[in-house]
Amino acid sequence: MVQGRIGNIGGTMIRFIHIGDQIKDDADEFAFFDTVTSTFLSFDGEQVFDSFGDFAYFAADERYQRCLRILPERYSLAIKEKI
Repeated sequence: MVQGRIGNIGGTMIRFIHIGDQIKDDADEFAFFDTVTSTFLSFDGEQVFDSFGDFAYFAADERYQRCLRILPERYSLAIKEKI
């Protein structure tokens, strides 16, 4: 089951989507969904992140810090350890 958390980013509603292992076995993937445009956020063409290190690669993106704020605690702690 995909689970998410909602946050407002620049006038749009963004939802954190936990994909887990629905695409790849033994994965803990996640993405961010814009509920206004009904599209997944794309960071330099990437929409689904395999790991927190993978997402941290996009720290220079203006939406990155905003996305971090809507991560569930267990995810945000894992990312902070990687930074």
